[in-house]
Amino acid sequence: FYTWSEQIADFTREVVLKDSRAKKATLVANSIGTISSLQCLLDAPLLFDGLFVVNPNFRELHSAEIPFPSLAMPVIRAIQKVLREKGQGLFDLLAKRNIVAQILKEPYAVTTNIDEPLLTVLLDPLLT
Repeated sequence: FYTWSEQIADFTREVVLKDSRAKKATLVANSIGTISSLQCLLDAPLLFDGLFVVNPNFRELHSAEIPFPSLAMPVIRAIQKVLREKGQGLFDLLAKRNIVAQILKEPYAVTTNIDEPLLTVLLDPLLT
């Protein structure tokens, strides 16, 4: 989320506020972007005058959202641990433009903005 936070701050400086009379911008965050936006507010507070959160998604695996958390959470934590420690192969398999594009198309009815420039912005920092 730090990389995305930096990208939000850079975009705000270089595009949103560059030729504007405004001194600050208001962030509008949706879904997982909420975490990056909150991090950006902490990292660059002088750029922003507020944050509007539309549909936050902090963690779908929060214990309050899981049926039978006393049984399910130990299994989920074990899987998360394995992914953290040995998940590079899975990341390498999934971090491909066509796969990421397909994943991005799942939750949205309008997919016309899921294009090469978006994939470049999302993937290049992770793959370099």
